Amino acid sequence: MQTFRSFHTAERTIEAIEAMHILHKGQVKRLNGRDAMGQAKFVLSLFQIAA
Repeated sequence: MQTFRSFHTAERTIEAIEAMHILHKGQVKRLNGRDAMGQAKFVLSLFQIAA
């Protein structure tokens, strides 16, 4: 098991894992399971990352 140095790091890791589970299960409305670009945009929007 990985040891986290801060709560923020652990929180972000768990958020990312949950996002991947949501995508894998197909629980995102209006997003095709095979749409890789759409999935990438969804993850970027979740974490407010500039592409």
